[in-house]
Amino acid sequence: MIGVLHLALASSRALGSGRRAWYAYGAVVLATAVVAALSLTGVESAGVAPAPLGGIVRSWTTPAALMSVVAGSTCLSAVSRLTQSQFDPTRRAWVGLGVLPWQGRALIVAEAGAVAAVATGAGLGAVILAAAIGSPLPTPWGALVLTTGPLVTIGTPVVVALATGPALMDATRRFPTRPRRSTITRAVTTAVPASGVALVLALMPSGPTGDDEIGELVPWSLLVL
Repeated sequence: MIGVLHLALASSRALGSGRRAWYAYGAVVLATAVVAALSLTGVESAGVAPAPLGGIVRSWTTPAALMSVVAGSTCLSAVSRLTQSQFDPTRRAWVGLGVLPWQGRALIVAEAGAVAAVATGAGLGAVILAAAIGSPLPTPWGALVLTTGPLVTIGTPVVVALATGPALMDATRRFPTRPRRSTITRAVTTAVPASGVALVLALMPSGPTGDDEIGELVPWSLLVL
């Protein structure tokens, strides 16, 4: 059995040798955190803005936030799986060194968690700083006070955690090394969230509803995000 401290030191050296992969992973986490925080800032700011400014801004920010978060988290999820797979050869070597399963799993979580936490904090901090500097934001309908409250500060880490969680759990289940999932399982786990996104899009209103013809209008052009 290898001591936890010895294992942590060996892992830190491995992090140094694989720093390019971790830098790339951290960059995608950072970008996702910025996208999520900016999108949620728009939603939260619209929620506290007075009428009619709040309704107008909300009609643009809500679908933009939905699409941005979905796109960003999907990209981060794929990159997270790829990054975890790149370190499989190193982790297979841990087994031969006598690393216990709980030690290996804890180390996998600690490695990915440390990189993700630093990148998420940096992205969230950058958005909060930018909102403080740029607030109030002038719009054709009045000044919009940019708000970075609980929706932004809590929602952004949640988005990152939901995107990276499945890949991280898959990596811990593969230690000690186990066969990968079948192609059918991968297809199913990809089709389910894709179907959910398609259903959300199908249920979104495509034109004015009710008395507020501006506040309820969904700008379909924002779906390109």
